[in-house]
Amino acid sequence: MVLPKITDFSPATRLDVSNLKIPENIQLADETFYIPQKVDLLFGCELFFEFIKADKIRLNDSLLILQDTCFGFDGSIEPIFQINNATNHCFLSRGMDTLDKTLRSFWEIENVTCDSSPISEELNYCNNHHEKTHYRNSEGRYVVQMPFKPEIEKISLGDSYQMASKRLNNLWKRLNRDPAMKFL
Repeated sequence: MVLPKITDFSPATRLDVSNLKIPENIQLADETFYIPQKVDLLFGCELFFEFIKADKIRLNDSLLILQDTCFGFDGSIEPIFQINNATNHCFLSRGMDTLDKTLRSFWEIENVTCDSSPISEELNYCNNHHEKTHYRNSEGRYVVQMPFKPEIEKISLGDSYQMASKRLNNLWKRLNRDPAMKFL
């Protein structure tokens, strides 16, 4: 799926990486991971393990874990960056609390609310009419009477059955003459 924007900048704010001691021989997947920038590509979780390699390096007393991937080393930085007394997460990991809030927020945004009040008097009349007149016949089909407007007491349809029957028969004749049109 191609989207105009995947998410906001990542990380949300510039990170202080002066205390990180990343070994010189390590090639990072993103050399500027500490600078807020747009996310260019997002892989689905079904591909995650295709990218992971065996090497793993723990830095700074296990606060930073670098994982080798086919793109270079990627990692998880959790408790070492404190901004406004909140833990920042970047790379491949998310805190469970943050993930839970994100998912909850997603479903709240995507939730379609259904307004139970009728939009108009006509819709209200049709809903009430349906409740009063619908039933299920012996074949299991639902049947409901036509909802004529209440101000029109008696409606005379005239000789419409014969006219409709004649038009249907003419349509069948025309379709029988043109089999390609009949099966469209």
